[in-house]
Amino acid sequence: MLNAKDSVVVAGTVTKPNGTFSITKINAGNFIVKVFFIGYETKYNGNVVLGNNQELNLNTIALKPSGKFLGQVTVTGKRQTNNNKIDKQTYQANQFESAKGGSAVDVLKNLPSVTLNGQGDISLRGSNGFLVLLYSK
Repeated sequence: MLNAKDSVVVAGTVTKPNGTFSITKINAGNFIVKVFFIGYETKYNGNVVLGNNQELNLNTIALKPSGKFLGQVTVTGKRQTNNNKIDKQTYQANQFESAKGGSAVDVLKNLPSVTLNGQGDISLRGSNGFLVLLYSK
């Protein structure tokens, strides 16, 4: 419910599964009833006058479907390409498009912070003291 003078929200509620609702503890005054639901046009029932402790029956309020309905939505996802843990980082080679059809060296070249020099030495952030494990499923 909105105050008729300035359209400030005075009270609100959610309908029960059968569509009925009630709003209690409202002071006397002039109000606008605003009814809305996702996918339907908002409906206003203006100039509702309530006295103290008065009950008001608004009867059935029909909502029209909105022209803004969404079509079918398809949600897809991909498995995470890397797994970071305290003691290791794990990457899946099939996630590197540029390394498909290549060798393990091609996969290593695509890893972040990993460099290979001309002699085939592997370094991670400039450090050579680590172990690289390759496995296939």
